[in-house]
Amino acid sequence: MKTKTTNVERTMANYMKTSVMMKAFFTLLLVAVFASCEKEDTLVSNEEYLPEVSVTITKSQLLEFLPCFCLYGAYDFEDDVQVPEAVKSQFRQDFPNARDIDWEGSKSLELYEVEFELKDKEHEALYSKDGGLIMTMTEIPLSRVPQAVKDGFRSHYGNGWKIDDDDADKIITSLGTYYKFEIENDRFDNFDDRNTFFDSEGNFIEDCFGDDDDDSDDKKDIPSGSVDFKGDDLAEFLAFLCKYDDDFDDFDDDIRAPQNVREQFRKDFPNASDIEWEGHERRQWYLVEFDLNNRDDDDNKALYDKDGKLLMTWMEISLYRVPKEVKAGIRSHYGNGWKIEDDDVDMIVLASGTYYKLELENDNRNDDDRNAIFDSNGRFIVDDIDD
Repeated sequence: MKTKTTNVERTMANYMKTSVMMKAFFTLLLVAVFASCEKEDTLVSNEEYLPEVSVTITKSQLLEFLPCFCLYGAYDFEDDVQVPEAVKSQFRQDFPNARDIDWEGSKSLELYEVEFELKDKEHEALYSKDGGLIMTMTEIPLSRVPQAVKDGFRSHYGNGWKIDDDDADKIITSLGTYYKFEIENDRFDNFDDRNTFFDSEGNFIEDCFGDDDDDSDDKKDIPSGSVDFKGDDLAEFLAFLCKYDDDFDDFDDDIRAPQNVREQFRKDFPNASDIEWEGHERRQWYLVEFDLNNRDDDDNKALYDKDGKLLMTWMEISLYRVPKEVKAGIRSHYGNGWKIEDDDVDMIVLASGTYYKLELENDNRNDDDRNAIFDSNGRFIVDDIDD
């Protein structure tokens, strides 16, 4: 005998059928949503939403431009500079959804830096005067920094130095990707925290620290000379220094510095380490090379006479710390085609002032690379053509 289906049974069957269909529908919907979110998360984490940089730069330009993103500001950027409309227009095309936009500019460099928020992340971008996008910087979690970069940081700075924040900055340029950290060392109370840059393979690029005004940070632990060279004596002394690169060839490490000279050096540089002395027999001058503040990447020198008087100090600094007046002086004196050959520059501190010794080259004139010295106002002093 057939069992008669009741209305209740039919209703329950339809409900179960509808419930299964709804469950399947919402399952498919959730899968689609999660896939979309995962895709968006990947997009954001990889910064694929950023436009490609449009300006091709050289390694030398990279070293000049990276400090634009330094914590302390490496150049004369001001927030009251008039930003060209071409730059603002290109920015709006590059970042149409940007919010909380703040502009700064450098009249001397004709560069424009913009800070903004996009996809709930802090960004910065650097533009040329005609609207070319030079580089972008995006804040990322420290966990997303490649292990090779973290290993490179530990290898370069050694024990004591640590990253000061839970975030890092990812910088994209035509030359590749770079990472910026804010770092500190609790052992050195008199040594400023700093920003440091590494490439994606963990190679150290450069760092910047302290207050950039009048290169005071570079000189804060450096006494000025006690012998005030003037006139022809100053010109002769600077010409003497100009011919040297890293090695002072006619100084002999077999010539021992007198005790009074060594004692004066310890007074002038109480934090010096890894000290090596050389002497110049005819002039009776004594050159000492040393590290400062226990940093083994320093290249410092000091020159004394036989009476213990400090003639000069010599300090290797990053290219970005060269005053803009000096760079302008190079362009004015030598004209187009000449450029600074190395990533580092020698800063020479005398009683009469601060001078900068640079290695210059011209790709169109391979036979006369040279050393040149300029004062801090960009005035040419002397040069020495390489043999």
